[in-house]
Amino acid sequence: MARSTYDNLQQATDMRRMWVYALGILVAPLLTMGFLSADLHRSNLEEIQLVESQRTQIELAELMAGLVSELQRERGRSTAYLASSGQQYEPEMQSQRETTDSVLEQTRKDLNAIDQGKLSKGFGASPPAAESLEHALADARDLLGALPEIRERVDDLSITAPDQQARYTEIIRSLMGVANMSAGFGLTDTGQRLSEMADILQDAIEYAARERAAGTLGFSTGRFDTETTFQMIEFNSAQQVLFGQFRRVAPPSYSRELDTIVSSAASTQLNRLRSRALSNSAGNFALLSDWFTTTTSMIDGYKALATKLRLDQYLLLMERQELLLRDYHRALAAVILSMVMSLTIALWLSHHYMRPFRLFASSLGQFRDSKEPTKVIGHS
Repeated sequence: MARSTYDNLQQATDMRRMWVYALGILVAPLLTMGFLSADLHRSNLEEIQLVESQRTQIELAELMAGLVSELQRERGRSTAYLASSGQQYEPEMQSQRETTDSVLEQTRKDLNAIDQGKLSKGFGASPPAAESLEHALADARDLLGALPEIRERVDDLSITAPDQQARYTEIIRSLMGVANMSAGFGLTDTGQRLSEMADILQDAIEYAARERAAGTLGFSTGRFDTETTFQMIEFNSAQQVLFGQFRRVAPPSYSRELDTIVSSAASTQLNRLRSRALSNSAGNFALLSDWFTTTTSMIDGYKALATKLRLDQYLLLMERQELLLRDYHRALAAVILSMVMSLTIALWLSHHYMRPFRLFASSLGQFRDSKEPTKVIGHS
């Protein structure tokens, strides 16, 4: 009987079993912590991926803006060429085409390098918005595919200047639509505000470029007819309306930057050229170069401000991503530390709880194997 009791106690206090029991006690809290850790990892990872996708969308918007700028210049150069019946401005037009083709080729490479799945994640829980962006990109590619045909008709003088402008404007509008769709979705309030400002400015740039093309037509042909004059007034008015919208939503620092551009020497010269065009129906070939240079200088100023807005968006997202990564690593370290501490405390408590039984079993073993009196050690 004594041996049977000892064997049972010895078996019960076996160290391997003690570890199994201790781990058994820890199963529930360990599983809970593991689940919480996995959920934390998943939620943080999703948010980090969302921020990365939004950064990619801003890069896409800037790509579109760069291509739009070159197409706008090409539209103006082609207008001058057509207005002169192919007698002037061909070198300027061909040079601009080469620049456009270079930017277009780089844009295509950059688009191919963009992970479309990653790009779509930036729209979060809005699949229709992601699908709309994909369709807009497809439409833009189709319209860009017609560019060689438009150029060929310009070279052959088989298209009028207004029709040529309309074809280029269609392509430009499609690219602007991609930029506007991709640059602001899912951002914070500050990021959304910057995106709205960039979109407003990009629309103003397009109206400024269209005014440049209309003025180019007038100065090139030597006359400002009613339609051309009306277009110049319309496009200038549209710019002023958009600048007013920009000032209403922009912080003071950005408003001051815009005011610096519209009050510059180039702006003063542009207003003189506008007055000259609108007050005298007869164009002046000598003013064409000045007109194109001055309007381009203004447009470049607006474009630089729009680029700064997107850069500020990008930096805002980078700061947000850094904070997310920092919080994620801190939370993960806290979870791991909690698990290690819980395991250590549980094992210590298990060891402390089982110690009296091991001592009692050891005493019984000595009592069984020895004929001498033995003090049985138990829990005091």
